[in-house]
Amino acid sequence: MADKVYTWFIDPKGDPRTNRLVASELSEWNECRDKLCEDGKSRNLWCCPDREFVRNFQRTADASKYPYDVYVREGNYGPVRLWTFDNMSKRERKERIKKMPLKHLIKDAAAIAGA
Repeated sequence: MADKVYTWFIDPKGDPRTNRLVASELSEWNECRDKLCEDGKSRNLWCCPDREFVRNFQRTADASKYPYDVYVREGNYGPVRLWTFDNMSKRERKERIKKMPLKHLIKDAAAIAGA
């Protein structure tokens, strides 16, 4: 069974400081303008080389209190969706999962198991 491939994206949410921080680490080839996301909205995202890059970026951006969102795509053609589990405590995750409809619970459980 092959491992699932994930592509990670950072959304600077229109903040120029966050955008400069990401741009200082990535080349212009990593910029994805008007990327259609699962919620139907187009966003200007930065494609990250790997998950470790996203973790390092999060440490820096959180320390500086820069706004950003992390998005992920499973496989080469899957939908680009918001990744919410990094910013929650274990208790918050359990509460969120209790309130979720079943179809979202199954999708997010599969994402956690693959991560």
